[in-house]
Amino acid sequence: MSQLTVLRLNMTNVADPSTRHRAALEMAEYADGHGFTAVSGEEHHPAATGWLPSPLILAAALAGRTRNVRISINALIVPLYDPVRLAEDVAVLDNLAQGRFGFVAGMGYRPEEYHAAGRGWSRRAALMDECLGVLIQAWGDEPFDYRGTLVNVTPKPCTRPHPVSFVGGMTVAAAPRAARFGLPFSPPMAMPDRRSRVSAGAERARQNRVRPPPRERQHRDAAARRSRRSLDAVRRVRDERDRRIQRVEAGGGAAAQRNRRRLDRGGLGPPSAMAEKVLTRVSISAWRSDRAAWSVSPRCPRRWSCGRR
Repeated sequence: MSQLTVLRLNMTNVADPSTRHRAALEMAEYADGHGFTAVSGEEHHPAATGWLPSPLILAAALAGRTRNVRISINALIVPLYDPVRLAEDVAVLDNLAQGRFGFVAGMGYRPEEYHAAGRGWSRRAALMDECLGVLIQAWGDEPFDYRGTLVNVTPKPCTRPHPVSFVGGMTVAAAPRAARFGLPFSPPMAMPDRRSRVSAGAERARQNRVRPPPRERQHRDAAARRSRRSLDAVRRVRDERDRRIQRVEAGGGAAAQRNRRRLDRGGLGPPSAMAEKVLTRVSISAWRSDRAAWSVSPRCPRRWSCGRR
């Protein structure tokens, strides 16, 4: 298993907010240049320690200061947002970050956050379900009915079938909710005492989950096939180069060295450089509907599928 390195920015206990926020961008830029996997933020309102009330604005700033690192909000309290506006904001952010943005959808655990936003604490589960359903439909290709009005959210996100999204939570109902919407479940910590109940509930919900429209499923399956073909092409190029190197080096001596340099100048380069060069042009994602999870090749660069070809 490859090692993951994450820079966490929660912005708590800030004496000088302007200095801290500028420092956060500089830290993210450093992490991006030194091989970190992701930079993560969080969301809370109104917190005595400050915390981070505008995670999407921070994520947009991070997208402008970085090029490779993933940007994740863990968690985004989606019941506090207007669903259509949130779909638009995330779609724009996904395009800005070129597929590097993702979030964990959470309900939160503080009633005061709902009171501050004018939302009913007792309706948080219903608000969560409504928002998730609207997000999935809004990021699709077709207009959809939203409270009696036909809505078509634009722009569409570059990540297909939709931006990287997880469902978080620690209750027994959280995993079935993720399965019902066909999204991966991301609990904040291990819950061995609830594993059997959570698994049973998730399996029941998976059988009745909200499936994407036929056009979205076709798009998803076609993207998966293109990804597999791209990986096969990379492997064929790598294997062919290895065979050519073996033939060149079998001769030995100065002639072999000259041939090796000529081979490198031909554009393939050393095996590791060749693989990295090719793989950076290949973004692999396959939506595995049977498990409702994203599957990414271990050799794929640290990004999800984006519309760039």
